[in-house]
Amino acid sequence: MLRNYWVIFLFILSYSTILAQSSYTDYKPEYKKWHPDYMIDKIDYTDKRMIIHFRYVANSMPKETKSLFKNFYTITKVTFFGKYHHEKWYLENHFNSDEAFHFIDIKNIRRNGKLMASSIAGNSQLDYEDIVANEIFTCEIHFNRLPKHVKRVNLFEGEEYKHDKNHFHVLQIKVKQEKDPDLGDFSDMVKKVQDFERKLTGSPRSTFSVPKKENKPLITKKDEKIPTPAPVIVKKQEKPQPVLKPRLHSPPTPPAYPQEAQARM
Repeated sequence: MLRNYWVIFLFILSYSTILAQSSYTDYKPEYKKWHPDYMIDKIDYTDKRMIIHFRYVANSMPKETKSLFKNFYTITKVTFFGKYHHEKWYLENHFNSDEAFHFIDIKNIRRNGKLMASSIAGNSQLDYEDIVANEIFTCEIHFNRLPKHVKRVNLFEGEEYKHDKNHFHVLQIKVKQEKDPDLGDFSDMVKKVQDFERKLTGSPRSTFSVPKKENKPLITKKDEKIPTPAPVIVKKQEKPQPVLKPRLHSPPTPPAYPQEAQARM
């Protein structure tokens, strides 16, 4: 019986290893815009999550498209909806609308680069008011890692608002795999964001920090060992020896007494 449990354990362990997914970043996401004043910076794929980095420029849009969105151009408030709100973000399989995936969390909500909320947590919604032209909002939308059969998804803000122009929808997002030849790199993302902000605000406004490279492990091979450094031996500082006065080889000569004193002695 114990042997059977051991076999089952090994099977589960090997199966979970097969299902484990690697981590990588898509710096050149492919999708169709629903609205011209927001974009996807990049998409991170971790072993358990798919993270969409979203960017929105409030009250700004190209002149040639302003006439199409007259009723929605003046924005006074920007709202992020929590996962229990009916207007929350969710992903829908582009080829199967019955297959939907709800987000886990919205993290790192920033306004003009300043962190406003590290997580939307249990909030129904977070509102930011007194919006002025060209304010930039960014956030990370976290989802569970999607099944491998899902190739494209639509990001909808509210199931009942799929056709509303003033909602943050992004269509036909390509779900790329690690070996996709068009993942791009960090510089591709920076250029894309700068071009986007230049078009809407007149000049790039966001700054970026180059991502840190992964630290290589000290041991690269299974049997390779790190040599043990030689111990550092610190010599004890010798105490200074007391200076000894030289010994007298003969006793000192007694003082000479006067003859009167000697007679009395």
